[in-house]
Amino acid sequence: AQARTDVLAWLEARPAGVPVALRINPLRSRDGFQDIAAWMASTVRVDWLLLPQVEEAGDIQCAQAWVGDRFGALAALVETPAGIEALPAIASAGGSLKALMLGGADLAAELGARFAWDGLLHARGRLVNAARAAGLQAWDVPHVDLADPEGLSQETRRVLALGFDCKTAIHPQQLERIHAAHAP
Repeated sequence: AQARTDVLAWLEARPAGVPVALRINPLRSRDGFQDIAAWMASTVRVDWLLLPQVEEAGDIQCAQAWVGDRFGALAALVETPAGIEALPAIASAGGSLKALMLGGADLAAELGARFAWDGLLHARGRLVNAARAAGLQAWDVPHVDLADPEGLSQETRRVLALGFDCKTAIHPQQLERIHAAHAP
């Protein structure tokens, strides 16, 4: 609850023109519902809404109906086996949906797979295909090992080769390597 209050206060006070993405809690959770309610009670508008644990198109449609005028674009984080199975329907949800993002850590845990290249390869391929079929961006899961910058570079080149538009980051120190991997 304190984080929710602090984030909304920061977003309301941020300087004009500072682009921002907001990741709320899963829409199907109590915290997600409270995030939406608090957001609607504020004046906050963000550039991107990152919607986690998306498992069906209805998740996207609910978020758009509730707070659609408060964000410019939506990225659906697909992090469960049910979400992977529903990718074509999720990708076709329309509206402000502009990107699909793989949530690899949660997915690997639910699959009983390693959070590594081999364990996520099938899901990566399905996500890229669904995104491309619907004209959306495809974002890959962050490389979470900050002590392995060369692994980040290699993994970024590999996901770009699969058709992803970007590799997401969890720390600013990763940006230089991600940008370098995108360079011709």
